[in-house]
Amino acid sequence: EKVNSDTINQIAVLDSWQSKVNELERIIQKADNHEPQQQVDGKRYEVDNTLFKTIYKHCQGRGMFNIDEAEFLERIATADLSDEICNDGNKTKLRVLIKMIAKLGVINKSWYTDAVNKLGMSKSKLTKAQDYTFEIELETIIDEWRKVKTEYSNKVKTKLKSLNPT
Repeated sequence: EKVNSDTINQIAVLDSWQSKVNELERIIQKADNHEPQQQVDGKRYEVDNTLFKTIYKHCQGRGMFNIDEAEFLERIATADLSDEICNDGNKTKLRVLIKMIAKLGVINKSWYTDAVNKLGMSKSKLTKAQDYTFEIELETIIDEWRKVKTEYSNKVKTKLKSLNPT
């Protein structure tokens, strides 16, 4: 009976791993079918995907983008938010999004410079874009993300301390 139980556990583990492999193969297949815009300099920024997935979903609730989430995350990471990614009537919101990312320090300052340059406009023109309701919504999302991130970090530190009291 012990062997039988061990065998069943091993099969369950193998099934679990096989499902993970299948999921990765689907992701790779989707990535192969998706051709992100080529970057001349290939520069990428470190971004928090959880935050930007949340922002994307919020923006899509307003019908803002004509690209999928994967491309949006790629565009954020490469600071390439050129206007063709927006549906008609959303250029101001896109500019507000870029402004708020910079204003709230979500990504470093050179990201902002690169994003503005790729839009082909000046920083002063971009900062004039206003949509107060959208700005408040973005600020709330970013503030909540920061709170959750801080709480999680504190919990991890506390747990690590309890495991290693020296």
